[in-house]
Amino acid sequence: MPASRLRLLALGLAMVAVTACSKSDSSEVPANRITFSDFEGLDGWLPATPTLATDKAHSGRFALKVDKDNEFATGYMNLLGKLSPTRLSRLTLRAWALRSGAEAKAAVVVQVIDPANPASKQAFWQSLDLTTDVKTFNRWTEVSKTFELPATLGPAQQLRVYLWRTGGNQPVYLDDVELVRE
Repeated sequence: MPASRLRLLALGLAMVAVTACSKSDSSEVPANRITFSDFEGLDGWLPATPTLATDKAHSGRFALKVDKDNEFATGYMNLLGKLSPTRLSRLTLRAWALRSGAEAKAAVVVQVIDPANPASKQAFWQSLDLTTDVKTFNRWTEVSKTFELPATLGPAQQLRVYLWRTGGNQPVYLDDVELVRE
């Protein structure tokens, strides 16, 4: 097969794959949604690390996982100015979490930093404590928290959201993460 036909075939297959990964059309996406990920695709979530697990998932095949070998999972990063045309004052995080046992301790962190000066003090840091909010083991639990963001945050600052193992050696999983501006 000629190289030009192979490239055309590869492009067609790539387009089919991208289309097949979409769960809904754009008319169903809430206007205030910043991001949603079921980790079947990683748009905005970096870096792709061993924390992308296939042993448990709330939906699809993939979920984030922290354990004794991985303290931090793949995280979401984007500039505040790209997330909203107006200043973000409140941000709601919704997700599904699974703790594998009593020693499975983790939190979902929402952090804002100045990417031009990463050594400077962070502008915002709060977390959703999964150890407190997920009481049942080996069962997916829906979690949610609204974060009040300081008025001092600007569009050039970077929002980061990530799963952090806060203790214990047992795995904690996170899936179907949604960020919504309020």
